[in-house]
Amino acid sequence: MSTAMIDTTAVERLVWELHRRGRGDEYRADPAGYLAAACERLGVENERRTALENQDYAALMDLGVHPMSCLFFAHANHVPMPVYLESIGADPGRVAEFRRVFAEAQRARNDADTVSSAERND
Repeated sequence: MSTAMIDTTAVERLVWELHRRGRGDEYRADPAGYLAAACERLGVENERRTALENQDYAALMDLGVHPMSCLFFAHANHVPMPVYLESIGADPGRVAEFRRVFAEAQRARNDADTVSSAERND
């Protein structure tokens, strides 16, 4: 197995730990410290480590990291979906559409919360 493949697998394992093993809060408390320790432990080096540190999702994909791992890493960083899509070079028209859809969904959630709160107070 090539070094690049090992590095890519290690990045995916790191993201899996954040996403599925509940280490997101630990990571968000000290991203640089967490990444330094995890990259050392898992053997993540060079471009992949830099891309993780810079939250460069497009670079991670270009380096062979699975797109779902990149998405989960963005989620660990609380990156809104439209921002994530824009960062990986999604079509600007589609990103604008996603922004509109997510804004409408957020308004609907807020409206539902307001109604629900008012019903509880009745």
